[in-house]
Amino acid sequence: MAATTVQEVDLLIVGSGSAGLAAATWLAIYGIRPSSTDASVPGGVTILEKRRGPMTLGQADGVQCRTVEIFESFGLSEALLKEAYHVLEVSFWNDLADGDDDADTQKGLSWMPHVILNQARVNGLMLEKMKKEGGYEVSYGWEATEVKVEDGGEWVRVKAKRVDGEEEEREWRARGVMDVYPLTDFPDIRKKATLHSEEGALLIIPREGGELCRFYIELAHGTAAKLVTHDDLVQTAKKRFGQFSLEIRGTFWWSAYSIGQRLAEHFTTASSSPPRVFLTGDACHTHSPKAGQGMNVSLQDGFNLGFNLGMVLSGQASAAVVLPTYDHERGQVAADLIAFDREWTQTFSARRARELARDDPDYFANAFIKAAKYTAGLTARPTGKAHHCGHAHAKRAGSAAMRRTSDAAGHRTHRLNQLGTYLETAVVRPFTPAHSDIDSVIEPLVALHGDRHAVQQDQLHPLFWPQTGKWRLRDLHKTFVDDESWNSGHGRAYETFGVVPAASGGCVCKDDGAGVVVIVRPDLVVAKVVGMDEFEAIARFFEGVFLKRV
Repeated sequence: MAATTVQEVDLLIVGSGSAGLAAATWLAIYGIRPSSTDASVPGGVTILEKRRGPMTLGQADGVQCRTVEIFESFGLSEALLKEAYHVLEVSFWNDLADGDDDADTQKGLSWMPHVILNQARVNGLMLEKMKKEGGYEVSYGWEATEVKVEDGGEWVRVKAKRVDGEEEEREWRARGVMDVYPLTDFPDIRKKATLHSEEGALLIIPREGGELCRFYIELAHGTAAKLVTHDDLVQTAKKRFGQFSLEIRGTFWWSAYSIGQRLAEHFTTASSSPPRVFLTGDACHTHSPKAGQGMNVSLQDGFNLGFNLGMVLSGQASAAVVLPTYDHERGQVAADLIAFDREWTQTFSARRARELARDDPDYFANAFIKAAKYTAGLTARPTGKAHHCGHAHAKRAGSAAMRRTSDAAGHRTHRLNQLGTYLETAVVRPFTPAHSDIDSVIEPLVALHGDRHAVQQDQLHPLFWPQTGKWRLRDLHKTFVDDESWNSGHGRAYETFGVVPAASGGCVCKDDGAGVVVIVRPDLVVAKVVGMDEFEAIARFFEGVFLKRV
C-alpha cells in the first residue's frame, strides 16, 4: 500500500511479538475479522511488524507453567508440550561442590510443566492459530512513527512507514546469553543448573532437541557489553565449570547484554475515556532475562488485553467497564516483576552469593523455593477476602484432578438444578446471542463430590450438559466429580479448594455451610466467589460486565 494511503480500522496492533500475537489470537477466536487488503474498506484488525518477516531466532525460551495454561486455553498446549524440553529438576552448585537437586516447580502449583521452547516457535504456534481461526496475517516491514488521539478520544491516528534494511536490523536491547552445543563431564548438563563460585555465576538451561544448552554467564563488574566477544564468553564459561571439562562444539547464537529495569508509569492513555491506546510487553516494562519472565509476562499482557478487547469488539461488554482494568491489573504485575527481578538478579551475583553463603550455605536453593510461584508465573496478588472457601478474588484459580461425570456422577442434585434453572434464564441466555451456542459467552461447569456412580448425567440440569456444535450433540465435558479414579488416584479437589462434602450428599463450605459459585475469567483469574444460593449476586456481577442481548 502506498505511503499516502489512509485506512480506517477498528484495532491496530503494532508489533508481532508475544504480546501482540496473544492479543491477536484472542481476537481471532472472538471472530473479529481482519482488516481488508482494500484500503477503502474500513474496519477490522491490522497487525504491523517492523521486521521483514516472522521471527526466526528468538531471544526468549522459558515457557512458565502459567503460560502453558494459557496455551491450553488456546488449544495449543499439546503442540507446545510435544516440541518443548520439559524442565523437571533444578540443581544448585556452590563452589562446584556436589550439586543439590530440587523439583523445578513445586507440587500442586500447576497441572502444567515448565518447558523450554524457542520464542520463534512459540510465536509460530500463535501465528498458525490466528490464521486458522480468523484469517489473520501480519503486515511486515512497517513501523509506527506517530500516535495521536483525536476528536475527544473517539479516534486514534497512527502514522506508519516502510522500514529500510539497515533500520530493520537495529537491536533495541542487548542480552547476555549463549546457545551452545557443549561437550562436558559436568553431570547436570541436561538439568536446569546454577553454578556459583569465587569466579562468578553461570545458569544452565537445557534446550529442546536433546543437545542444545543455554548459558547465562555473569561477567566481571564494569564489563561493557558492546566490547564482549564470543571467545570471551566461551573462556568465562570454562572457568565457571571449574574442575569439569567444557568444550563448545558449536554456537547457535550468542549475545552480550546490560541489565536495565524500566517501568512505564501507565499502560494506557489518560487522554481518552475509555482508553484507546494500550502499551504491552517491552513497550512498558524491561528487565533482566534471568528469571525467564520477559516473554511470559508480555504474552500474559496480550492475553489479558486480548480477551477484554474481544468482549468489547464483539458487543459482549462495555468498553467503559472492562478496558480500564488492563492498566490496573497489568501495571501491578509489572511493578511486582521489576521488584522481583532486582532481587533475583542480586541473588545470581557472585559477590552477593558469597556474602549470603557465609550465613546460609543453602541460601540459593532456599531463595529458589521462595520464588517458585513467581518463576512459575503465578504472581497475582489476591484482593479482598476469600470468605467462601479457598478461592481468593483476583488470584488464578487453583487446580486439582477430577473425573468427568459422563463416566458416572455422584451427588444429590436438587439445589444444583435450582441454580441451573436460574443461571439459564437470568444469567446465561440474556448475554448470549440468539443463534449462538448456550455456552459461547458464559460456560457453566460443575464440580461434584461423592460416589461417582450414585447419580446419572441425565439427572442434572440441561445447562450443565447442553446441546452444542454443528450436530447439536450433548456436551459431556462440563460436569466433574471429585472421586477416586482407576489410574490416577484421588485428586481431592474439594480439600484443595477448601470445600468439604455435606453428610446429605451436597457440598458445604468450611465456614458458612453453603455450596459455592466461583466466577472465573478467561485468564483463569477468580473474579468473584459467592454462595450457591446467592442468585441475585451472581446476576449483578454479570450485569456489571456484559451487555444484554436485545
